[in-house]
Amino acid sequence: MVKKISLITRLPKTHHPRVRSFLPIKNIANMASQTIEFQAKIFLFDLNNSAKEHWFKTDEAWEIILATADEKSALEKKYYPTISAKVLPEILAELFELIKKKLVLVVSDLEKKLDTKTVIKNHLQYLIAFNPQRQRS
Repeated sequence: MVKKISLITRLPKTHHPRVRSFLPIKNIANMASQTIEFQAKIFLFDLNNSAKEHWFKTDEAWEIILATADEKSALEKKYYPTISAKVLPEILAELFELIKKKLVLVVSDLEKKLDTKTVIKNHLQYLIAFNPQRQRS
Protein backbone atom coordinates (compact mmCIF):
# COMPACT_ATOMS: atom_id res chain seq x y z
CA MET A 1 0.00 0.00 0.00
CA VAL A 2 1.38 3.42 -1.00
CA LYS A 3 1.01 6.29 1.49
CA LYS A 4 0.52 9.79 0.22
CA ILE A 5 2.76 12.31 1.88
CA SER A 6 1.67 15.88 1.75
CA LEU A 7 4.25 18.59 2.12
CA ILE A 8 3.35 21.79 3.89
CA THR A 9 4.32 24.60 1.58
CA ARG A 10 3.02 27.43 3.74
CA LEU A 11 2.67 28.01 7.41
CA PRO A 12 -0.68 27.49 9.09
CA LYS A 13 -2.74 30.61 9.78
CA THR A 14 -2.21 30.22 13.49
CA HIS A 15 1.54 30.76 13.15
CA HIS A 16 2.76 34.17 14.29
CA PRO A 17 6.27 35.14 13.20
CA ARG A 18 8.59 36.13 15.97
CA VAL A 19 10.12 39.52 16.04
CA ARG A 20 13.80 39.01 16.59
CA SER A 21 16.05 41.53 18.17
CA PHE A 22 19.63 41.15 17.09
CA LEU A 23 20.95 43.66 19.59
CA PRO A 24 20.14 43.98 23.26
CA ILE A 25 17.91 46.88 24.24
CA LYS A 26 20.76 48.64 26.03
CA ASN A 27 22.60 49.05 22.72
CA ILE A 28 19.98 51.19 20.95
CA ALA A 29 22.55 53.90 20.15
CA ASN A 30 24.80 51.25 18.62
CA MET A 31 21.90 49.99 16.51
CA ALA A 32 21.20 53.52 15.23
CA SER A 33 24.83 53.97 14.20
CA GLN A 34 24.77 50.59 12.44
CA THR A 35 21.67 51.69 10.57
CA ILE A 36 23.38 54.88 9.43
CA GLU A 37 26.44 52.95 8.33
CA PHE A 38 24.24 50.46 6.47
CA GLN A 39 22.37 53.25 4.68
CA ALA A 40 25.69 54.86 3.78
CA LYS A 41 26.93 51.57 2.31
CA ILE A 42 23.77 51.22 0.23
CA PHE A 43 24.03 54.81 -1.04
CA LEU A 44 27.71 54.34 -1.92
CA PHE A 45 26.88 51.05 -3.65
CA ASP A 46 24.29 52.88 -5.79
CA LEU A 47 26.82 55.62 -6.60
CA ASN A 48 29.41 53.08 -7.67
CA ASN A 49 26.94 51.15 -9.83
CA SER A 50 25.66 54.30 -11.49
CA ALA A 51 29.19 55.53 -12.18
CA LYS A 52 30.03 52.23 -13.87
CA GLU A 53 26.74 52.16 -15.75
CA HIS A 54 27.27 55.68 -17.13
CA TRP A 55 30.98 55.20 -17.87
CA PHE A 56 32.38 57.85 -15.54
CA LYS A 57 35.95 58.79 -16.36
CA THR A 58 38.64 58.91 -13.68
CA ASP A 59 38.50 62.72 -13.51
CA GLU A 60 34.72 62.77 -12.97
CA ALA A 61 33.34 62.75 -9.45
CA TRP A 62 30.07 62.95 -7.57
CA GLU A 63 28.99 66.04 -5.71
CA ILE A 64 26.90 65.28 -2.62
CA ILE A 65 24.44 67.83 -1.24
CA LEU A 66 21.40 68.05 1.02
CA ALA A 67 18.27 69.43 -0.59
CA THR A 68 14.57 70.13 -0.23
CA ALA A 69 12.00 68.48 -2.47
CA ASP A 70 11.96 71.48 -4.87
CA GLU A 71 15.76 71.59 -5.09
CA LYS A 72 15.81 67.85 -5.75
CA SER A 73 13.44 68.12 -8.71
CA ALA A 74 15.41 71.08 -10.12
CA LEU A 75 18.69 69.14 -9.87
CA GLU A 76 17.13 66.07 -11.50
CA LYS A 77 15.96 68.23 -14.41
CA LYS A 78 19.39 69.81 -14.81
CA TYR A 79 21.77 66.86 -14.29
CA TYR A 80 21.87 63.22 -15.33
CA PRO A 81 22.47 60.84 -13.62
CA THR A 82 21.37 61.79 -10.13
CA ILE A 83 21.11 59.52 -7.13
CA SER A 84 18.84 60.61 -4.32
CA ALA A 85 17.65 59.19 -1.05
CA LYS A 86 14.93 60.50 1.23
CA VAL A 87 16.28 60.29 4.76
CA LEU A 88 14.81 60.98 8.19
CA PRO A 89 15.89 64.41 9.46
CA GLU A 90 17.25 62.88 12.66
CA ILE A 91 20.02 61.05 10.80
CA LEU A 92 20.41 63.12 7.61
CA ALA A 93 23.31 65.28 8.82
CA GLU A 94 25.24 62.32 10.22
CA LEU A 95 24.65 60.24 7.08
CA PHE A 96 25.75 63.16 4.89
CA GLU A 97 28.99 63.56 6.83
CA LEU A 98 29.69 59.81 6.81
CA ILE A 99 29.19 59.52 3.04
CA LYS A 100 31.44 62.51 2.39
CA LYS A 101 34.14 60.95 4.57
CA LYS A 102 33.89 57.60 2.79
CA LEU A 103 34.13 59.30 -0.60
CA VAL A 104 37.08 61.36 0.69
CA LEU A 105 35.34 64.63 -0.14
CA VAL A 106 36.10 67.83 1.73
CA VAL A 107 33.53 68.71 4.37
CA SER A 108 33.19 72.49 4.68
CA ASP A 109 32.82 74.31 8.00
CA LEU A 110 29.15 74.97 7.26
CA GLU A 111 28.56 71.28 6.60
CA LYS A 112 30.34 70.35 9.85
CA LYS A 113 27.88 72.54 11.77
CA LEU A 114 24.84 70.73 10.36
CA ASP A 115 22.62 69.18 12.99
CA THR A 116 19.05 67.92 13.27
CA LYS A 117 17.65 71.36 14.14
CA THR A 118 19.23 72.94 11.06
CA VAL A 119 18.00 70.12 8.83
CA ILE A 120 14.43 70.45 10.11
CA LYS A 121 14.50 74.27 10.02
CA ASN A 122 15.66 74.31 6.38
CA HIS A 123 13.24 71.50 5.37
CA LEU A 124 16.10 69.35 4.06
CA GLN A 125 14.86 65.86 3.23
CA TYR A 126 17.07 64.47 0.49
CA LEU A 127 20.64 63.39 0.09
CA ILE A 128 21.48 63.93 -3.57
CA ALA A 129 24.51 62.98 -5.64
CA PHE A 130 25.12 64.36 -9.10
CA ASN A 131 27.98 65.01 -11.46
CA PRO A 132 28.26 68.75 -12.23
CA GLN A 133 30.03 67.96 -15.53
CA ARG A 134 27.06 65.94 -16.85
CA GLN A 135 24.19 68.28 -17.58
CA ARG A 136 21.12 67.17 -19.49
CA SER A 137 21.05 68.30 -23.08
